[in-house]
Amino acid sequence: MPRQLPSRANLDFLKKQAKKLLVKLLRTGSDVQLAGAQRQLARDYGFPNWAVLKAHVLQKPGLALGGTWQVNLAKSTRPADNLYRSATLQFEVHGDSVTIIDVVVDESGRSERNLNTMVADGRQRQQQHGYAIAARWVTPRHLEAALTKDGEPRGHVAYVVAGDGRSLTLSTPESVSVFDRVE
Repeated sequence: MPRQLPSRANLDFLKKQAKKLLVKLLRTGSDVQLAGAQRQLARDYGFPNWAVLKAHVLQKPGLALGGTWQVNLAKSTRPADNLYRSATLQFEVHGDSVTIIDVVVDESGRSERNLNTMVADGRQRQQQHGYAIAARWVTPRHLEAALTKDGEPRGHVAYVVAGDGRSLTLSTPESVSVFDRVE
């Protein structure tokens, strides 16, 4: 099973880990070089090689999330109490600040537009009407947010962009919605 990459992994930390691994491997009589230790470390973290691990770590959180997404109803499971006809999400990401504009058309054809901004630093931040959001980057392609109202848990959502950048999965305990990137 792969090791868990820290959510805020940085390249300097990984380089130090690779050097420590190299020393350990050399003590066992291996004739491996630093590139081999880096490759092994990348595989330990579930990446095929050092270059892919490095690219993953250097990618800015949210870069893949930015843009406009349209729901793919055929691939989504909607809750029985919210059988919307369509949904569009637009993400604007600036550092840890994430703004989401959503437009949802309900069963009757009524359109509703919402705008939410959160700071993905893991700290709980007050919103309107007694709500608070704590959001954090799990990986550069994975954002999680927990919602509370008056201190009581009210919901959890995860936004995960596929490796190819073409689809976004929005998961809550009640539903999974799959979105396609709008070109």
